[in-house]
Amino acid sequence: MYPEYIETYDKVLRQTSGHMFNMMIMDRELLDEYCTWLFNILAELEKKIDVRHMSHFQGRYCGRVSEIIFNVWLDYQIETGRIDRSEVKILPYVYMEKIDWVKKISKFLRAKLFHEKYEV
Repeated sequence: MYPEYIETYDKVLRQTSGHMFNMMIMDRELLDEYCTWLFNILAELEKKIDVRHMSHFQGRYCGRVSEIIFNVWLDYQIETGRIDRSEVKILPYVYMEKIDWVKKISKFLRAKLFHEKYEV
């Protein structure tokens, strides 16, 4: 849908970090442009993916995809000079829910090493 983003998309997929949780503060014009871009992509994705046989966790794919491609959109805006890198601020956050780190890390490693589906 947006071939001009392909190079940035490929770069982002090779990264080991990114901006997550779909939280951002930006002026209305940029947010409108981002939302138009994002929801066009997600609407097309929804047409192509059948969620009827997915678990609740798997059915949340749109949220996870949107977290990844936000980084594509942001990096592209920086690369094209639309947003100056100095304007991007990363704020600390606190995750309030209890996390079973042993279970989470174990499932993550099993997914990476043994190609098992990652379920929470």
